[in-house]
Amino acid sequence: MRCSGRMLSLAVIVGAAYASAQTPDGGTEEPEVNLLDAAPEADSGPLEKVAKTFGEALSLLNLEASWSGYGDVVLTFVPDKPPTFLMTHFNPILSARMGEHVSAEIELEFEPGKFLAEYALVDFTPHRAFTVRLGRFLIPIGQFNEVLHPSFRWNMVSRPLVNRTVNPAVMSSVGVQLRGVVPMAPGSTFDYAVYVVNGLGGPADYAAKAEVARNLRREDLEDNNADKAFGARVGVRLFADRKVGSLQLGASFYSGAIDPNAATRLTITDVDAELKLGPVLLRAEGSQSFLGGEGTLTPFESGVYVQASAMLWKIDVAGRFDWARERPFAQAPLDKRALVVSASYRAFTYWSARAEVSVPVVDDGKNDYRPTVNVMAAFSF
Repeated sequence: MRCSGRMLSLAVIVGAAYASAQTPDGGTEEPEVNLLDAAPEADSGPLEKVAKTFGEALSLLNLEASWSGYGDVVLTFVPDKPPTFLMTHFNPILSARMGEHVSAEIELEFEPGKFLAEYALVDFTPHRAFTVRLGRFLIPIGQFNEVLHPSFRWNMVSRPLVNRTVNPAVMSSVGVQLRGVVPMAPGSTFDYAVYVVNGLGGPADYAAKAEVARNLRREDLEDNNADKAFGARVGVRLFADRKVGSLQLGASFYSGAIDPNAATRLTITDVDAELKLGPVLLRAEGSQSFLGGEGTLTPFESGVYVQASAMLWKIDVAGRFDWARERPFAQAPLDKRALVVSASYRAFTYWSARAEVSVPVVDDGKNDYRPTVNVMAAFSF
């Protein structure tokens, strides 16, 4: 996405200016128009301001800001290709708090030949059960796209096929979202998210090519039709206990028009589950997409992954089964199945070394999915 930090900076300035204008009795005064003019004067003279940049001006308002981030480097081996180093991620994250209830965050992503903003958002959270989110955010469909895809949370190297085809990570867009977490019985919670965002965009022949999911483009800032996309996710977390484990279940969907005339719609449905039992972790997620127009929905692409892992001392051993049905333009549907095994050694809190082998279960020669060996160094900062 060709997105700068301007939206975040503007939101920080507006939120900070509002917070600074609060009076003790809860009223408001006229906010300062120019933050630089409001800055204290330096000792060198009345015309010399302490703050010479917008960043310095905002620092005078005592905003809480912090940097963090994550990254990874992969050495990949594929038959008939030379071994290749890939800097798959280097993502700095800037967070800021503007008072008790308002926060902002932006994640920047450096990819080969690209500089993107994965998300840039402002949250207003008067209560844990109610958050208003504005800006560009990760679409809350399933668990992988919004929660699991960073390498410091995902314990393998490669992403599941379903998250490269049906609802490919990372899927994000600009809009508004309401979300929250509601306590239920002890150790159990209910969470929800509903949102309205820009659609998928694309040229006039986008629907005809039917390469919808794999061509989702984070570079598109503007919608190409008046029919906004929308969706929701609901989930429950049950029996959460740090020593014993927990069960998490979720269901979500996304629906948006994909062509300029809003005649064709892409709808994605998704279910996800996660079970923790001591050192053992089981995960699964399945997605089905539909293409349709004029009240019809035709099944399009589908996929599922099932993962099992266990933490043995500092080594995380994991195995995964992938299945995905793709529908490339002007070709018959392709079924892809693979078994993936990996081991991750976390020598330090912020570093891990991983090795992974991916083997196709079915390869009919009509696709380019081949056995792959990946070695990764993942880090957080």
